[in-house]
Amino acid sequence: MKTAIYFLDASSVPEEEALLRAAGELSRSRQEKAAKLRFPEDRILSLGAGLLLDRGLQRYGLRERDLELEYRHNGKPYLKHYPELYFNLSHSGTMVMAVFSDREIGCDIEKIRKTKMVLVHRYFTKNEQLFLEQERPEQETDRLFSRYWTLKESVLKATGEGMRLPLDSFELQLAEFPSEAPVNLVWHTEAGKKFSSFSFREYEFSGYQAAVCRDGADDGLSNVFFSFQNLQDVVR
Repeated sequence: MKTAIYFLDASSVPEEEALLRAAGELSRSRQEKAAKLRFPEDRILSLGAGLLLDRGLQRYGLRERDLELEYRHNGKPYLKHYPELYFNLSHSGTMVMAVFSDREIGCDIEKIRKTKMVLVHRYFTKNEQLFLEQERPEQETDRLFSRYWTLKESVLKATGEGMRLPLDSFELQLAEFPSEAPVNLVWHTEAGKKFSSFSFREYEFSGYQAAVCRDGADDGLSNVFFSFQNLQDVVR
């Protein structure tokens, strides 16, 4: 099974259209989950995540509306009758991201934002702080901060531990982006060392930064399926 990575842009979709498309494609629980959200943009993103999940599952002959989710002790969702298929979702701004694999996997997408040094000093390791504090154009520092944040979030989601795993319990050693140099992960706690080695992929486009963290070695770009499409094209 190849690792599949999907991105979706929901920036130009009216809520009425998202609801209409979701009604015939998604499970009632997914639609109800979206309906409970307060703001229209959040409801659209939730429906978009469901549609993207459905689109990815179709690659394996499955549909979101026919499947049942279960949650492990750490709260991470899995497909109840297909435990060999792992997935993860993320969204930010108007973008949605989904990943699928035969191994534990996590992803995160964020709008590139201004560096908040108060967060850096609170959550990052000393070496990460020093790297971010090096002199470089402000825009490059913002990109680097977003890289760190999405990579760290993808680790939390790949392990399934979420914020139970402190962000400074592991260190990410990065090269300046873009670079072919791999991201190096160093654990600073014995608890973290129980996790297998991870490999990473990074993406940057249209003011967004995204990262994927997968259990095991990187099999190479040939094993990554990348699809960028608008919400209007997800369901036909």
